[in-house]
Amino acid sequence: MLNNAQQKAVQHSTGPLLILAGAGAGKTHTLTERVAQMIEFGGVSPRSILALTFTNKAAKEMRERMSKRLKFEHQSGHPFLQSELPIIGTFHSIGVFFLRRYIERLGVYTASFSIFDEDDKQRLIRSIMEDLKIDTKQMPPRQVMYQIGEAKNT
Repeated sequence: MLNNAQQKAVQHSTGPLLILAGAGAGKTHTLTERVAQMIEFGGVSPRSILALTFTNKAAKEMRERMSKRLKFEHQSGHPFLQSELPIIGTFHSIGVFFLRRYIERLGVYTASFSIFDEDDKQRLIRSIMEDLKIDTKQMPPRQVMYQIGEAKNT
């Protein structure tokens, strides 16, 4: 059952829709219902819908609910390649998916690239500092990371 605000979001029929609400407010349920109605009653192709979430948990939950709501049998393979479903994921997962899929068109990169997390960055900086004989006790790699971040933001 949808409340009035959720029903209004589901019935929104023109242009993009942004739903902002706190935890447990029914965002996933509302978006799932809206997307399902766009597909079932609006004639919208599932592949023309991109649903962005902030967490992997929310994306997984939305895919599961969407599959159930549309009575879609899950196929093997990457969830973004399920032709009966919209593309549902986080900003990062969708970005990485498209990078891996199309990066070779740039000619100098392959799909086997890595994305560094904070620990990876710190290890790389430490390794570079050691190669340059910079004392990591006097200037900790974390401080260098911070300074690099500050320089990028100015």
